[in-house]
Amino acid sequence: IKVVLTGLTPPPGYFPQNVLMNIRGYESLDTVMQRGKHPLSAVAFELVANETRALILDTREAGIFAQGFIPNSINIGIDGSFAQWVGEMIPDVKQEILLVTEPGREEECIVRLSRVGYDNTLGYLEGGINTWKAAEKELETIERISAQDFEKQYNTVKPPVFDVRKKSEFDSEHVIGA
Repeated sequence: IKVVLTGLTPPPGYFPQNVLMNIRGYESLDTVMQRGKHPLSAVAFELVANETRALILDTREAGIFAQGFIPNSINIGIDGSFAQWVGEMIPDVKQEILLVTEPGREEECIVRLSRVGYDNTLGYLEGGINTWKAAEKELETIERISAQDFEKQYNTVKPPVFDVRKKSEFDSEHVIGA
């Protein structure tokens, strides 16, 4: 048992909530889609975001997200381990969600969220991030650096390093002092 369980991480926080959903029942995919497939203009998107506790979930690739994103949004790329990361980063399956996706991928995102119990998508930014930019709404960016630049800064400036990966990933390999 010890050998088999070594290195396994606890299940994501949403697992017990999914068990209850399976026992009590859940809404049909048609109902979930009807609620979530609401294209929103930049003004309407901002209004819904400000009037609800909705989380803004940007499903674009991380490098593209870093170039410009809506303030306070989080990024979980649809093309990666989407369900796993949603479960890790969004602890409550009842969380209301507003989507920012690549145009044409809105329905896919709603379905994939629903597959793991996240059925409260309120809508999506019609036209994706370009709609936000065209409306001249505020954008934030993240500076990404290469491994070589990181190494230079690490060895000269000695900045604090925060490793935000799972414990098992950290235990497997990490930067000394992180």
